[in-house]
Amino acid sequence: MAAGRRGPLPRLVLAVAAIALFVLAYQWGGRHRDEAGETAAIAGVRIASSRPLPEALASPPAEGAPTLLGHWTLTVLADDPQAPEMGRLVEVYNRLADRPELRARLQLLLITPAATSGPASDFARLSPAFHQLAGDDADRTRWRIALGAGDAEAPPALFLIDPDARLTALFPAAQAPARIAEDLRLLIDEGHR
Repeated sequence: MAAGRRGPLPRLVLAVAAIALFVLAYQWGGRHRDEAGETAAIAGVRIASSRPLPEALASPPAEGAPTLLGHWTLTVLADDPQAPEMGRLVEVYNRLADRPELRARLQLLLITPAATSGPASDFARLSPAFHQLAGDDADRTRWRIALGAGDAEAPPALFLIDPDARLTALFPAAQAPARIAEDLRLLIDEGHR
């Protein structure tokens, strides 16, 4: 062998060392990212620092009223006594049929005017996961303020409340139920870790 010409062994050792260094850095970086708790992007609006709801709303004293503690709750304020928003809640819930364990952790809450009749009055009978809360204007105003829902003229958004009764996300009226269901899968799975 001539001086200055080396065999393939040093190059092979250098290549193996570079690959091993890359694999170690990749593994360390992936573990570090998981520990940092990165959050998944959703199509809805994630509330950056989840807002706790007032205790009176989280654990209502009324007999038969659903508690928000211990459950994921998807809720909407329905101003129309016929509650067309009910159909949107049901469609989102139906799109989660492939995840029975997720549906078991989710409840739907339809907040309606006190004198509601028609389809909304039957909402709670559709499934044990469905709840209707009929309230007067003062009750609905408390909910509207707690959720940051704005005025009754705006198209109704759906709100996601986590098991600790904190407002976690909102889904605008323009967001399709299929996309909301995808977001729920991400958020509830993320919150379950």
